[in-house]
Amino acid sequence: MRNDAAWIRQAIVAGVCALLASGCAPRSRVVQHEESASPATASAAAPATTQADGPVLSPTVDVELSSTHSTIWCATFQLAYDALGRTIGKPLALESDNPQATALATSYFPPKWIGDAGFAIFAGHFDAAMCSRIQIAARQHPSAALDGLAAKPPNPLDLVAVATLAKQVDFALPFELDEQPIRFATADVAEGAAADFGTPLHTPVKSFGIDRLQANARVADQVRVLWVGSDAEVENASENTYVLELQTTAPADRLIVARLGRPGSLRVAITEALSLMRRSNTIDPLPAAELNQLLQRVNDNSDKQAMDELEKHRSLANRLANNESFHMPVIRLAADRRFSQIEGARDGFWKLLYAAQNVRFDLNERGATLQSSAALEGALLGNAPREFYFDEPFLVMLMRHDAPWPYFALWVAGKDVLVPTTQPVAASDAGLPQ
Repeated sequence: MRNDAAWIRQAIVAGVCALLASGCAPRSRVVQHEESASPATASAAAPATTQADGPVLSPTVDVELSSTHSTIWCATFQLAYDALGRTIGKPLALESDNPQATALATSYFPPKWIGDAGFAIFAGHFDAAMCSRIQIAARQHPSAALDGLAAKPPNPLDLVAVATLAKQVDFALPFELDEQPIRFATADVAEGAAADFGTPLHTPVKSFGIDRLQANARVADQVRVLWVGSDAEVENASENTYVLELQTTAPADRLIVARLGRPGSLRVAITEALSLMRRSNTIDPLPAAELNQLLQRVNDNSDKQAMDELEKHRSLANRLANNESFHMPVIRLAADRRFSQIEGARDGFWKLLYAAQNVRFDLNERGATLQSSAALEGALLGNAPREFYFDEPFLVMLMRHDAPWPYFALWVAGKDVLVPTTQPVAASDAGLPQ
């Protein structure tokens, strides 16, 4: 468990966001036992789609994990999606070949899994009052997702849904920033036998934690070890697998970090971490008197049974010992995305016009902060805003009001009469990667 080994690959970012916000993965709409928190039968994982050099922001957990790009999921999009369906009057099921559209339709996230603190959701007709409410939310939760919807002219025949989330969980005592930063290896580097630690392929990153030479008992007590080692029921668990809880002052939220193997999708990563958490294999430290007795037996008699018992309590202790260490990369991310791959998809007489989400997440020596918002707009077919683009051959005429025939006509068939421009083509909804 050296801190110079490759940490959990990019799923750690999404896993922290997902577990901080909810504590569990979304499940089937047929919820028979809500307390079980077991995931639904997984939909086919969508390929990871990166935004330039940044992380992947996915509307669902059914997304393949990239070996070089981090993957983010937050429940706000599913919550807004479900709210739009309730406003329409039935669960929303988009007719699309996109696997994420299928995953959205077959997943469900109960709002109680987030709690009331820092969470808001509203939906209804896109009239002037709703537009004002969205603008207020956009000022309170600045994001391109809300700004894009707030900038649209209201249409009372359309329906909109908005979900916002703000969570902050602080450590009672801050950890120390590491003097020697972690050297992080992405999954593709970690799997390469020729990549030695310390090469440029291992990127130095800012980190915090507890060094074995500078252990602070009260700070170290904020680290709880929930699982260590391999497991027959979890495919990606190995001897280098561990799941930790970083305890905070928030009584109702948990901050979990998990180092796993190579899960294929975000759903698999979350499911495996939750499985290990539920079946925690760690134990409480021995009371001082019992520890001294075992040490005495080992010293006096070289007692193998006592030695095995000591090793068990050392390797499976749920708290850090004085000579153990913990080191965690500092995380800072900001992701905005317009989900164009599902926009335009239909559900009966309804069409999804707008779908966007933003996520901001920071994890440092003082704690974690999560902010996210999602916004969706749906319209009845035939009620969608019309767009008139003369981007194919067209006719131009000049004629008098009282004349039956034009006095000028032009059929534009090519660029021979069009004015070229050196301006770049503006991307739709600037600021929201497609």
